[in-house]
Amino acid sequence: MEELRSTQVLDREIEEQTEEKIKAIIESAKENAQSLRDGLDLRIQKAVDEACKKFEEDSLTYEKKLEALVDLEEERLYIQYIHNSVIESFNKFFSGLSEEKIFEILGNHFKSMKSFFTSNKVSVMTVNLEGSKVKKYLEGEGFIVDSCESMNVKLLENQLPDFMHNKGFFVESKECKIKANVTLDEILSELLKANSYELSCALFGQEVIK
Repeated sequence: MEELRSTQVLDREIEEQTEEKIKAIIESAKENAQSLRDGLDLRIQKAVDEACKKFEEDSLTYEKKLEALVDLEEERLYIQYIHNSVIESFNKFFSGLSEEKIFEILGNHFKSMKSFFTSNKVSVMTVNLEGSKVKKYLEGEGFIVDSCESMNVKLLENQLPDFMHNKGFFVESKECKIKANVTLDEILSELLKANSYELSCALFGQEVIK
């Protein structure tokens, strides 16, 4: 009988110890799970914070790029407006200009090229001018005109397509392999390249042109 009670006591002790170990394991598992959740929450929050920061940085970069694009577009439109205004002034000026004055302008331009022609035999293509008048002018400059034809203006690639009063001629020497562009389009294009600021100031005033 005594032996039976001892066995029962031992069994209860074993059960109690087992329950305590199980409780300890459960508590430890809970603590580990909470630690994992806390760590995961921190990582998620960090990822969210980094994503928000990156979004803000990208937004600022985009805004700066957008502002730069807007500034460039405004500058492009401003320059285009100035250019169109200058061309419009050219159109008004040359619309009422006599042919004699146009030949004077063309002649002054051609004189800077004459020295390149080592041969006086040339062929000519005219642009919106009478061939006989161009031939007479060149012969007066000491050239022998082998041929003189009217150029198809539709095939002419103007540098200033909005300039409506292009006139002049092309002089070519096959012997010295040179071709001179003596047109108002060429003259005004060079003038714009060299003196665009001065022309703009003359039209709008220096205080407007920055």
